[in-house]
Amino acid sequence: MQFTKVELVRDEIIGFKPDYSDIGDVTNLLMADGSVEVDKRTLKSVRRALAASYAVDLTAQRKGLRSRLGKGAGMLFHIDDRVFVPVKMRRAISENDATYGYVDVEYIAAVEETDRNRCRLRLTNGLELQVYSMKSTVLGSQETGRELLRFLRQDSDKIDPREELVLGGVRVLIGYLQSTLEKLERIERKL
Repeated sequence: MQFTKVELVRDEIIGFKPDYSDIGDVTNLLMADGSVEVDKRTLKSVRRALAASYAVDLTAQRKGLRSRLGKGAGMLFHIDDRVFVPVKMRRAISENDATYGYVDVEYIAAVEETDRNRCRLRLTNGLELQVYSMKSTVLGSQETGRELLRFLRQDSDKIDPREELVLGGVRVLIGYLQSTLEKLERIERKL
């Protein structure tokens, strides 16, 4: 099995899903082109790494989203104007196993009921995901995600282009510093 890191493919990711493998918990990275990459870290670590690669503070974001959208916004998150909604993608085998994954709300093409308390997510790139939730639950998450997306796009119209240029530079700098830190940590482990 070949692995990648979420930071290396961050701009092409449209979702991620917890999975079990022979090495333990891993995260399947769902790509815009319909392929699936694997990051050997847990979903929680992958989510944090993705956010950190964009300099997003998920804790602060969650508090802001709850105040804007209410209680139901607690698990969703966004990177710029990409909104990732939570969907239950597996049943836990042991305690503390992640059961929820995330999908970019703009890539959800259809939600189809399959069994009681289960449905199938069809994505615009051709991928299909088995979901362990009722169709109404998934549609509710999708609508909350779309509401956030509308809000973000409304706010983005107000951003000064000079401010966006500075923010872009800061993101590049943070990415460089993060990459340097990872290299230094690898060197330190070898010592």
